[in-house]
Amino acid sequence: MKTFKLPSFPEICVNFHLTNRCPFRCRYCHSTFLEESPVSAHQWIEIFSKINQETEHIQFRKLTLSGGEPLLVKNMELILESAKDAGWQTGIISCGLNLSEEVIRTRLKDADSIGVSVDSLDQNVNRLIGRSTLTGETVDYVGVCKLIKKLGKKLKINTVVHSLNWDQDLKPLLHSLKPDRVKFLQCRTDVDLRDRDFSGAVREDEYQKFVENQFYPEAVVESEILQSGSYIMLDPEGHLFDTVEGKRRKSPSLLGISFTEGMEYIYYDHQKFQARAGNYFSSLK
Repeated sequence: MKTFKLPSFPEICVNFHLTNRCPFRCRYCHSTFLEESPVSAHQWIEIFSKINQETEHIQFRKLTLSGGEPLLVKNMELILESAKDAGWQTGIISCGLNLSEEVIRTRLKDADSIGVSVDSLDQNVNRLIGRSTLTGETVDYVGVCKLIKKLGKKLKINTVVHSLNWDQDLKPLLHSLKPDRVKFLQCRTDVDLRDRDFSGAVREDEYQKFVENQFYPEAVVESEILQSGSYIMLDPEGHLFDTVEGKRRKSPSLLGISFTEGMEYIYYDHQKFQARAGNYFSSLK
């Protein structure tokens, strides 16, 4: 295991998984946190302030809020406001269901980027994946992404490539809207999934076929290997965690220890972070 050395990094990105709650039930989702004592928005701000102080020497810093669905967390916008006031780049990753113009203009006014998880433009496929509500409601991804661009936010698309969507075509969305960042993530098979009976594994040739069929060379291609250990993540109870060894390993809550102390409990590889272009935000204006 590598010892975390804050001074060696020119940039850092921290991901707060605020909750595992979500209106969708994606079968491959690995946000299976126990969430027995979830951290409140004000406690998240306390944790962020600690991280901010310990990383103030780092030139480029980004905070991403995800889940589950971060918009389900009360006062989530206050976390974004604190990060923005401290000079961090800010963003969220959403399922897209609650992204109305009012929400973007109010709760997400301090988000520089809005990421939307898009696996397919075929709503029947989305329902098969679980990317729908219990009543079958899905998202008009093209419409939501157009709205994000219209309101002046940077648009990010995350696609998890798995056994149910490797043959899907996202070109109508990607080529017409030209998102600011696109990621094609190979479905993780080494972690606990929401649906334990779901085999999301794709063969390497299927994964590469999906990537090639999108004709979008700007996309970041994140294999399972590249994802593992390349994210700094906190779970809904404020623990730093990783899944490098096939199970969730975590630190004590950062409400009780420093960020640097917490990083000693997990594995993080900054070279992998750079290899997947995780530092893209350092060149954004």
